[in-house]
Amino acid sequence: MENKFISKGTLKPVKEDTAWKKHIPSHMIEDEEFLRPKYSPQHPLELETRKFIKDKELVKEGFIHMLIHEDVLRTADLRPHSTTYKVLYNFHNVSTVKMNKLVFETVKSCFKRYIELDEKVYSVGVKFQGEIRTHYKDYVKEMNDKGEFTHVKKKKKTPQKYINYALEYMKLQAILVIEHEFELRFKNFKNCCDIESESWVYQLEEARKFKNDENAKTPFIDILAVTRGMPKGELVKRVLKNHDKYLIDYASLLGKYHAIRSQFRNCDNMWDMNILYEDYLNVGMPIKQGQKLGRIDENEQRLDGELAYGTFGF
Repeated sequence: MENKFISKGTLKPVKEDTAWKKHIPSHMIEDEEFLRPKYSPQHPLELETRKFIKDKELVKEGFIHMLIHEDVLRTADLRPHSTTYKVLYNFHNVSTVKMNKLVFETVKSCFKRYIELDEKVYSVGVKFQGEIRTHYKDYVKEMNDKGEFTHVKKKKKTPQKYINYALEYMKLQAILVIEHEFELRFKNFKNCCDIESESWVYQLEEARKFKNDENAKTPFIDILAVTRGMPKGELVKRVLKNHDKYLIDYASLLGKYHAIRSQFRNCDNMWDMNILYEDYLNVGMPIKQGQKLGRIDENEQRLDGELAYGTFGF
C-alpha cells in the first residue's frame, strides 16, 4: 500500500551543514559531537601534577624483575602467564620472577617481602652463578663453507661484569632464603599458640610490679593464679624465669641470623660465595674448587658424604 504522505521520486540526502565548524572559537575544541572548553593548566603545581601522572603511566609499562618467596607470591592469587608473570628459577622456594608492571602495581600491597633485581642481574645472574672459570662456552652464529649460517659452540672469556652480576644475584637470593628460614624458626621458637604469647607482655609487667611491691595491683596475674590453682608468688617466679630464658634463646637465634646474613652480604668474590652456599645452604661448589679445597677426590666423589639439598647447614 502506497504511503500517501511520502511523495513519489528519489529522496535526496540532507547535506550536513559543516560551515559552523570553521567558526569554532579559539578557546573551544571539538570533541566528537560536542564543543567544550580547551583545558590548559595554568598553575605550576597543576602542570607538575599532570607530568607526574604521565611519568607514572610510563613507569608501569614493561616488567619488573624480583626475588620473592613462593609463600609470599601465592598471596597475590595469580597464575603464571604471559600477561602476569613467569618464574625463571627457583631455589629453596625463593623464585626469580619476571612480572608485568601493571600487574605488580595492582598486587604489590599483598607482598610482605621481595627484592627487586636489575634486569642484567636477573638475566645473567642465574646463568653464571657459581662460575669460577675464566672462560665459558656458548653458541655463536657463523657462516660455513656453503654460505649457510650455523650455530657453533665456542670458548669465550668470562667478562668480570658477568661474575659481578652473578655474585650480586647469589647474595640477594641467599639473604632472602636465610630471612625466610629464620622467620620460620622464630615462629617455631615460641612453640605456643597466639592466645598464650599475647599474654606474655601483661604477665611480665605485673610480675615485675609484684616483685618490687607485693601490694601492687596485678589483676591479670591474680586471675591466672586462681584459675591455674597456683600460689601467686610461685607464678610470678615462673613468669620471670621463663622470660629470662626466652631472652637468652632469642638473642642466640638473632645473633646467629645476623652472623650468617652478614657473611653473605659482605662476600665480594665467587670463590668464597661458593663456600658459603655449600656450608650454609647445602649447594655443592664446582668440582674443581672442591678438589682444590680437599672436599672432593680425583674420582669426583665427596670426601665428607653427599650434601642434603633442600636442608640447611646452620
